[in-house]
Amino acid sequence: MQTLLDSLSPHPAVVMNPWFEPLAYNAPFRFMIDDLEALPPADRNCAYLHFTHPDWIAAHSDHEQECAAVVAKLRAYHGESVTDPAWAPLLARLREESPLFVRLWEQADVSTEPGRVKRIRSRHVGSLSVRAITLLLEENPRTRVVVYQPADRTTQERLEELAHRIARGTIDGPARVRHLRAAT
Repeated sequence: MQTLLDSLSPHPAVVMNPWFEPLAYNAPFRFMIDDLEALPPADRNCAYLHFTHPDWIAAHSDHEQECAAVVAKLRAYHGESVTDPAWAPLLARLREESPLFVRLWEQADVSTEPGRVKRIRSRHVGSLSVRAITLLLEENPRTRVVVYQPADRTTQERLEELAHRIARGTIDGPARVRHLRAAT
């Protein structure tokens, strides 16, 4: 799977389970917002990051709309596996740490809304407009591959620049240069 994800570069790509836990990803996904691996493993849940992490919150100019889409997807996936014990700790943590999550969860919206353009501010290359394309794995339909396709030429160029910086071994952050660890 890692070879497939890496071959999709410069497009960010991730394998996620229904709880928004990234199981595998390529380097452009790792650095699309900032460095995912700089976070403790327990905090790398993408739903959790949308609601609690300052860099992820700031990365979405339409933050509340993005969070509403995340909750609607969580509800859709929750409906498919409501008895799975993995839901309880995630939902409890989100309820405890995010009043916005509580409000949106109580609205009971359910959706997978394919093709929506997401606007993301990358710490490394600036504004990106991407469409998240979701593919289900035949071997495990609850696991999905999400590929972020550029919605415009500028985003394509910026994703290529991100991949180029990764290949060079440095990422230019706002106040420092980071030397990369090997992507997992």
